[in-house]
Amino acid sequence: MEELIIQTLAGLVVALLSGITGYLIRKKFSTEGNILPVPRNYNEPRSYGHLNGNWHCYWISYDPADILRPAWIHGVEEIQIEKNNVKGISEHINHPVVTSFHYRIKGEIRAGRMILTETAIEDPTEFISAFYPNLLSSKLLAGFWTGQDNLLRPITGPIILARDELTHDKLEKVLKNSNLRIVPIGEYRLDSEPPNTHKSNFIE
Repeated sequence: MEELIIQTLAGLVVALLSGITGYLIRKKFSTEGNILPVPRNYNEPRSYGHLNGNWHCYWISYDPADILRPAWIHGVEEIQIEKNNVKGISEHINHPVVTSFHYRIKGEIRAGRMILTETAIEDPTEFISAFYPNLLSSKLLAGFWTGQDNLLRPITGPIILARDELTHDKLEKVLKNSNLRIVPIGEYRLDSEPPNTHKSNFIE
């Protein structure tokens, strides 16, 4: 009886150690769920712990009362960075239509740039992406977001993360002082062919 108990305990210990070892190996080497592919021989040269914590998030969309008038929308975010992986949660504050959504944040940092996906916890089919090209500041980040507006139209616009609440005047000043650029539709030469017209291997 004693020998059976010892064998059982030994089996449990082996199973436990195997499980822990497998988990640690998968955590270190698995790329499942990554947004970006893992580059060879590359280590992020900086630490981005200064981005941890709470942020106010402001982005430009359209006012549902006037579908031609851009409007600032306000939310709050909490992000946590481990190495170059980003996790967090966000919530809308003054969205004119969606007032109860919370978003799960997942992202990565690569070469001083951050890309995030935010998926609605209440409705996983609702998601947006955001891109921040400069991460040096610990108080203010400016970038772009891409998703859909209230009429489900594809949209891209400026997005700002700030440690403190900002007025509309301050937000406009941040945009004017940033190096963000959006190409107006009027600058496209829609009457001509693109300069590179060779057939891509990826497009049928």
